[in-house]
Amino acid sequence: MHRQSRPIVLLTRPKAQSERFAMQIDPESAQIVIAPVMEIIPVQGDFPACDSELVVTSENALRTMPATYQRPGRRVWCVGNRTARVATDMGLDAISADGDANDLYNLLKRRENPQPLLHLTGEHQASPRLQNLPGVTQIISYHQAALPPDPVVSECLRGEVPLIVPLFSPRSARLFWKAYPAHQAEVLVVAISAAVAEACTECSATKIVIAARPDGDNMKKMVADLVHVIGKRVTQTGDSR
Repeated sequence: MHRQSRPIVLLTRPKAQSERFAMQIDPESAQIVIAPVMEIIPVQGDFPACDSELVVTSENALRTMPATYQRPGRRVWCVGNRTARVATDMGLDAISADGDANDLYNLLKRRENPQPLLHLTGEHQASPRLQNLPGVTQIISYHQAALPPDPVVSECLRGEVPLIVPLFSPRSARLFWKAYPAHQAEVLVVAISAAVAEACTECSATKIVIAARPDGDNMKKMVADLVHVIGKRVTQTGDSR
């Protein structure tokens, strides 16, 4: 692939998560721009004492939970495998629903002898599904603060190089389009779920595709496929001239 044919992969997640995702992209095939649309800010203050099992739908909840909740071996019900790996690395007893909030809801409904649960979450939730589960108490452990538009991204959007934008939550999708409402370049959105795609429907994306499953591996595959298709298309166009 000619260097000038490389599309831009624009990563808008919080910095650490974007950098981790960027490491999985071939730098010879795509230009990588990291420009978070929000940052994760832990809630400050006293949290109630609690011995319940935990529920988390994001690794951000694990990284911002109070130290008093990080008891080794504590059971944590996790939305997906990535979150479960983070919980395991913290010494917690993680169980993964290997999916989205609906999968986690169904897993929790099937528990034998269900006990009260404590759901650690951000102030903006991708899905309200767990709010309808009896015996679940929700505590907000972090804020998702919006960041201002990045001039580098604005410049890219005014250019001619296609942009591939993986979006991992409805919140990040709405913040992205609010920060960058107009563009000249092609903008191809890779949505982790139908809920994220729905948050983009009134926006001016050139194309929206949804990952086969709501996890990082499928997001990586969808991004890689688009990088290949765009690079091949641009190269063939150049060869035909």
